[in-house]
Amino acid sequence: MTARTGPDVEAALRTAGRPRHYVMCPPTYFTVQYSINPWMDPDSSPVDPDVALQQWSALRRRYEQLGHTVHTVRPVAGLPDMVFAANSGTVLGAQVLGARFRAPQRAPEAEHFRQWFLAQGYRDLVMPAHVNEAEGDFAWTGRFLLAGSGFRTDPRAHAEAQEALGVPVVSLRLVDEFYYHLDTALLVLQQGEHARIAYYPDAFSAGSQQVLRRMFPDAVQASAHDAACLGLNGVSDGHNVILPAEATGLARQLSELGYEPSMLDVAELRKAGGGPKCCTLELHAADPDVRTAREGAELDGARRDGAEPDGRTGRESVEPDGAGRESVEPDGTRREAVQRDGTRREAVQRDGTQRGGTQRDGAELDGAGRESVGQEGPGREASEREGTGRVWD
Repeated sequence: MTARTGPDVEAALRTAGRPRHYVMCPPTYFTVQYSINPWMDPDSSPVDPDVALQQWSALRRRYEQLGHTVHTVRPVAGLPDMVFAANSGTVLGAQVLGARFRAPQRAPEAEHFRQWFLAQGYRDLVMPAHVNEAEGDFAWTGRFLLAGSGFRTDPRAHAEAQEALGVPVVSLRLVDEFYYHLDTALLVLQQGEHARIAYYPDAFSAGSQQVLRRMFPDAVQASAHDAACLGLNGVSDGHNVILPAEATGLARQLSELGYEPSMLDVAELRKAGGGPKCCTLELHAADPDVRTAREGAELDGARRDGAEPDGRTGRESVEPDGAGRESVEPDGTRREAVQRDGTRREAVQRDGTQRGGTQRDGAELDGAGRESVGQEGPGREASEREGTGRVWD
């Protein structure tokens, strides 16, 4: 990979970031009841739920102000860390690789998010056989998947991700327990052929540092001070970069490169080891040069469609207070997928039988089984945009 320099880089950075689709879960039940990382201390770090909600809501509003779409998942009592939606799955185009948590306290979250993905019309869904904490340890660069291990995600999950998502995976090893997930030590600033990242070298093994230097010679290296406030647990749309308020040095570095830092107070959420990225799962386009759109979202005024987890028509969405908003399918008809040549392909067998994998019958599959439904199930539509990639619309 060669670094771009000169006027073309500056022109690219002057362009507003590409609209994104994010998934968030309100911190209705957020608290620090147990300790599963060095940031969590139930005895000395009581959580103010009102402050946590204010900080989460400010993050959501900032995304919307920047032109992004935010999908919300209903929180569940007894699962205080469900607010950290980044750990719920890895989504590339129509494909979803679910989560499998290492800590038993978080294990039930995987099924709730699995149901949410199905309700949004995702059918190419795989639940992992090995511990896999999703975007906590997976970072999509637009061409390949950076994959962390060392404290949470099992290294075997990296090969599983490559098989499920069909993209190259690059394994990286974390060595400092304070940076227990990849997203606490590395931030993708810009996706595509000439991807750029920011990272904290000391969080990685010597071999992983060499890999990152080779792959990203123009990477931004964060200071120990900025890393220590989880400053790299940010979210970038390619131009605007959401950062914790304390990461002032990193913000200056990014400003000098033409990015637009946007600083937010997330101190209450950091009591559980979280920040902006932890609270945000991105629904990635399969091709970073194609604008992402999902059937279950409002985009340019389009209606939200889908099905609730209980099978009724309509999509479950929640306001910051946890109250649900329900929208229904316009006509209930199923949708088909469009091939590149304009012909249509069935997402199910014509006789209504399932295709492409094992039917789920429980919270976990015993392997990398794919979700598939019969013709009567909610459909999906894939369309081409400008002749490249596939976009959900």
